[in-house]
Order: sequence, then C-alpha cells, then structure tokens
Amino acid sequence: MFASSFDTPEWRVLMAPSTLRLRPWQRRALDCYEQSQRPDFLAVATPGAGKTTFALTAARVTLPQLDGGRLVIVAPTRHLKEQWAEAAERFGLMLESDWSPADGLPQDMHGVVTTYQQVGTSAKAFVDLARGGFVILDEIHHAGDERSWGEGVRQAFTPAARRLALSGTPFRSDTRAIPFVLYEADQVVPDIEYGYGEALADGRVVRPVFFPRFGGQMEWMAPDGSQVSASFEDPLTRTLANQRLRAALSLDGDWLPSVVGHANAQLMKLRQQHPDAGGLVIAMDQEHAQQIASLLRNRHGVTPTIAVSDDPDASEKIARFAAGMTPWIVAVRMVSEGVDIPRLRVGVYATTTTTELFFRQAVGRIVRWTGGGGRVGRSCSCPTMCGSVIGPAPSPRSADTGWSVDRMPKPTSTRLPRTRDSIDSGPSPMNNCRCSRCCRPRRPTRRRRASSTRTTTVPTISTTRRAATMSD
Repeated sequence: MFASSFDTPEWRVLMAPSTLRLRPWQRRALDCYEQSQRPDFLAVATPGAGKTTFALTAARVTLPQLDGGRLVIVAPTRHLKEQWAEAAERFGLMLESDWSPADGLPQDMHGVVTTYQQVGTSAKAFVDLARGGFVILDEIHHAGDERSWGEGVRQAFTPAARRLALSGTPFRSDTRAIPFVLYEADQVVPDIEYGYGEALADGRVVRPVFFPRFGGQMEWMAPDGSQVSASFEDPLTRTLANQRLRAALSLDGDWLPSVVGHANAQLMKLRQQHPDAGGLVIAMDQEHAQQIASLLRNRHGVTPTIAVSDDPDASEKIARFAAGMTPWIVAVRMVSEGVDIPRLRVGVYATTTTTELFFRQAVGRIVRWTGGGGRVGRSCSCPTMCGSVIGPAPSPRSADTGWSVDRMPKPTSTRLPRTRDSIDSGPSPMNNCRCSRCCRPRRPTRRRRASSTRTTTVPTISTTRRAATMSD
C-alpha cells in the first residue's frame, strides 16, 4: 500500500475556507457532482469552457472526504500532463508529473498526473495508488474498450472511490465503448453537458468562430497516370476526394500558399489591436510542417514556432509560444485537444485528417475567451473578438465522412463576394463588424444580470511542503 500524506497531522488541521468564483455552468456541474450517488461522473463541455477549473474544484471538495485517498489525473499527452500539474498547483494541489512505480510517492504530494499511455503499459502499478482515491480522466474518449489504454484504465482505476471523466467530444472515431461511461442505445449519457452554442449565448466563455472557406480548381496526376481536375464543389469518389485534398494541401500548387497568405494578412490586421494574437497551422505531417514554416518565413517574413512530436523540446516550445508574442505556430497533432493557448485567433486546417472529432478539437484551440471588450454573443462579428478557422470549401471533410462544419454554431450566415483571386470565402469577421467596440453603432441590448458568476466555498488543503490559496 502507498503511504498517504492525508494521514499526517497537517491534513487533520481545520483551516479557513477559500472561495473560488465559478461560471454558472461550473456551479451547476459541481452541484450535480456533489449530489450524485454514483462513483462515476461524466462532464461534457465545449473546449474553452473551463473543464479544468471545474475538475480541480471537485478535487478540492472530494479529497478531504476520502480516508487517505490520493488524486490521480490522466491526460492524453505529456504536454497536457505538465499543464495539469501547473493548474493543480494553483489550486494548492501538489502532483508528481514524473512519477514511476519504482520511485514511490513523496509524502508531500497529493497524487500524480500521468498519461493514458503510461496507464496502458503499467496498469497494475496504479491499482494501489488509486484505491479509495479520486481519479480525473481528461479527454476520456481516448480510453476505449478492447484497446490497451481502455483496458489499462479499467484495471487501474476500478478500485477508486470516485472517478470524474471529462470530454469535449465524448465519442470515438472507431465507435468503441469508453470505460466508466454510461450508455443508452449506444449513445453516451453525460451527467452534465454544456455545448458551444450555450457557451456562446452565455457570453464571456467562448468566442464566436467563423469559417472562411476557400475554393478553387485543383489539378493532379492520379496514380494510374491520368490527369484529373476538380473543384471542392465537384462530387467525387472517396479516393478521388482524398487525392483532391492532398493536391490542394501541396505547397507545389497555389491553393495552400494563397490560404496561408490570406490567414497571415488577417492575423496581422488583428495584431494591430491585439499585439499578442497568434495563429495556428495544422499540417499533414512533419515534412509538411517544415515546408509551411519555410513559406511563412520566406514569403511573409515571419519565423514561426514548429511543434512536432519527434522534437523532445516540443512541449517547452508550445509553452513559450503560449506565453510569448510569436505570430504563428505550425504543428501536426501536438496542438490539438486540451492545449491551452488563449491568444490563438486564426487557424489554418491544412491536414488530411478529416474526422469530426479531430476537427472539433482543432477548432477548440481558437474559441478560448481572453476577456476584455464586454459581452460577445452569437450575433457579434467583431474582428477583435472573433476567431476564424480557414480550410477547404465546402468543408474540411472527405466524401463519406457524413458530417459538415455547417452543422457547427455560427454567429452569422452572410456570404461575401468573390475575391480578386476568385476564391470563394465564407462568413468573415473582418468585413462585417457590428460590435460596440468598433466604429459602427449597435442597437441596445437587454440589461445583463447583475453577475454571471457565483462563488463556492471549498476546504483549504495544505501539505508539509507548502500551502497555496485558491485562485481563479
């Protein structure tokens, strides 16, 4: 068994409570969690809504109720593991992010933060650590039954007293079941759900996102040697549609360089008012990422950050970009779900990954609210407030994926005329501003409620090493 710092005298001392200001949905979620009698609780919330704050508040409420139980947080990637450890420390929770079964756990730590990969390969080592404790499963859709990660998660954390699962996209591309999640008629049943449309209507939670979509005529040589030409509007078989997408994303053609140029111009315009605004390009692979970085450097005079999985310093580079002023970051999959870079405002979806799950997670990097300028709701299209994700027209999908970006909530459906490059653009916040921060007047709106947040009191937790107060 693992020794627990909860058994030390410091844990027995009654301390003054700390307060945390929660968003209304977080308050509702916390109430539902505290009232739930089941050991498992699933919170589904749109990216950027504040799942981390809710989960760590739940941890602060739960841990003192457990008899010496530890906290275990499981994240999809190493970068997110470090991000969780930093966030937990701000809540007074000290987590070991480099834990291994051979090292044991220091007495001054409340628990560990790990990855699904480590749990999948060392499930038995987590059984005693999690026994009677509290487990947070971030982006739970990564754990699927009949896969090593899912089997490891179930084996490792069944002995836990409470399990809190989080997700913005509670489904898997392979449709396999997710451990510790309730299903009805093959559909996930969350305990609390907070969607993008609801968050947009609430204001000050997420920003509106526009989807300018660029068409054009693509020409390419098929594997059989035939010459093929098609636009994005032309119906094609799945094979030809995938070939068309690869042709568009090749830097040997004109489509992607034109899109990157448009995105860079849009970002530079945003940076006139918000100097720290950043852009993200999601590339097909590492070679493609390097080529796009060269394009930005040679044609537009911008030296981007490159974050690829083979780079051991990738997480550090992402952290420096998030805290810095560099205009662009180019990545393959390193900057996707859960990665917190609130200053991202423009995205270029230049990848052949066309699943709805990946696309929604990519868009989630752009929606994060950074504050300032008053309430922004579904009808606002201010360039200083909105984000945009640029991709192929009519939507970034292959011929048979069965979903479309058109199903996602949008602030407006205005169509703009063709540009001089004969590129068909969708709704753009750069040409349709009605926000009170800009030059155009805005009709008065209803008076807002006195406060959009509520406070909750949680027990203060200390360790033998340090004490930290609750912060926002």
